[in-house]
Amino acid sequence: MDSSRQKTPVKEKISAMILKVADGLFDTGETLEKRRNLLQVACSAWNIGCLVSPQRYEYLEKYIDKFREVNNPPEDVCRDLREDMLRLIEQKDKLYPKIMVQIIHSDISVEDGKENLVVLSTPFLDKSEQQTAQDAHASVH
Repeated sequence: MDSSRQKTPVKEKISAMILKVADGLFDTGETLEKRRNLLQVACSAWNIGCLVSPQRYEYLEKYIDKFREVNNPPEDVCRDLREDMLRLIEQKDKLYPKIMVQIIHSDISVEDGKENLVVLSTPFLDKSEQQTAQDAHASVH
């Protein structure tokens, strides 16, 4: 991993970081279900933003392809989604360039009529760490 992408210990809640990265995005969701979908987009963009540049575009295109396959939307919707995700990735880079955590689950819970973001994360493993983890897993069995 190059020095510009060194991992930094996380001091701020990831949910608060997602709200900052996605500033204004959730306001466009008129219903709880739409806001949950927007949260999934923001978290996917965050995870893609933790990858190195060549992988980012590959995974972004895979994400768009899967969205297209599942939803069969008009092409302009896919184009808008790609633009939104690129903006979110850019914001993640700008605000949290050294925070490399993978979001593994997210949701919006409602308690007493108030919506709360719930985000679960784990340290993001780069390729060398993934290989080490796979080797360790293989040696345990």
